[in-house]
Amino acid sequence: SSLSQTSSIYDQNGILIEKILAEELRTVVSIKQMPKHLIDAFIAIEDERFEEHPGVDIRGIGGALMDNFRSGGMRGASTITQQLVKNVYLSNDVKLTRKITEAYLALKMETILSKDQILEAYLNRNYFGQNAYGVQEASRTYFSKDVGELTIAESALLAGIVKSTTQFQPYYRVRPEDFDPSKHYEVGQIEVLGEKFIAVFNEESVNRQKIVLAQMLKLGKISQIDYDYALRQDVRLSLKPEEKKPQDITSYFADLVKTQVVRALMDDLGYTKAQADAELFGGGLSIYATIDTNMQKQLEDIYSNFTEILV
Repeated sequence: SSLSQTSSIYDQNGILIEKILAEELRTVVSIKQMPKHLIDAFIAIEDERFEEHPGVDIRGIGGALMDNFRSGGMRGASTITQQLVKNVYLSNDVKLTRKITEAYLALKMETILSKDQILEAYLNRNYFGQNAYGVQEASRTYFSKDVGELTIAESALLAGIVKSTTQFQPYYRVRPEDFDPSKHYEVGQIEVLGEKFIAVFNEESVNRQKIVLAQMLKLGKISQIDYDYALRQDVRLSLKPEEKKPQDITSYFADLVKTQVVRALMDDLGYTKAQADAELFGGGLSIYATIDTNMQKQLEDIYSNFTEILV
C-alpha cells in the first residue's frame, strides 16, 4: 500500500497514551465506515459526475474553461480519480505533459478499480491541514470523534478543506501571546512538540461549507430540511481539537516503548534500522505497554502532595 498509517501506544487497560507523530497522521478506514453524507459532500463539491465519467469528465473540462473565463468557478476540471492519481503518482507541476499523463492514468485506474475503491483511497489520502491525512484523522483532529459520527454540517466542513487547506481548515494555531479575544474565537488548545498553542476558529471554513451544502442541495444529495438544519448548526461548538498526547506523565515511558519496538523489530524480525523506523512511524501499529496510566497518575499526585507536605 502507498498509504502510511499512524501507530499508537496504549497502556495495559487499552487507554491511548500517544499517537506516534511522524510526517503524516493517518488512520485508514473502510468506505463502509464513512457516512453516506460525507461521501456525497466530496462528490458534490469536487466531482459531481463521479459516478458517470470514466475517470476524465469532458463536460467538467468544458465547464471549468467557461468558469475560468468568467472568473467564478467553484472547482477545477480534475475529477476525484485524477486528484487521486496526482496525489499518489505525480508532482504538482502544471505542465501540459503532467496533465495528459494524469488523464491517461485516471482512465486506466477506472478500468482496474471500482468507484468505491477509488473513493476509499481518495478519502483516506487527502490532506486536511494540522498534519491530518484522511477523513478519519481529520475527524479526530478537528472534532475528536470517529468519521462515522460526523453530521452533515461537519462533513461539509471537511469536504470544503480540500480546495485549499491553508484557506479553509476549520481552525488554525496561534501562540498564546498573539491571541486577541476581540479578533479570535477560541475552540480549544493544542500542544505540538511541547509548545502550547490556542486553536482559533477560521470563519472562511464556514463560508466554504455553505457552498458545499448548497451544492449538495442542488444535486439532491440532501433534502431542504437537512440543508436548513445543517446551516443552523454552529460548527464552532462542534470543533474540539484532539489531544495527541493525553498523558504528559507517560512521555518518557512512551519514548522507551518506541526504542524497544524498533529493537524488537530488528532482533526478532530481521528488520534494518530504517525498515523498523518506517514500520513504527507509518505501519499503523497498535502497541500495548505494561504501564497503568491511572495508577501512574495516582502515584504522581501522591508524590506531589508528599513533597508539598515536607516543604
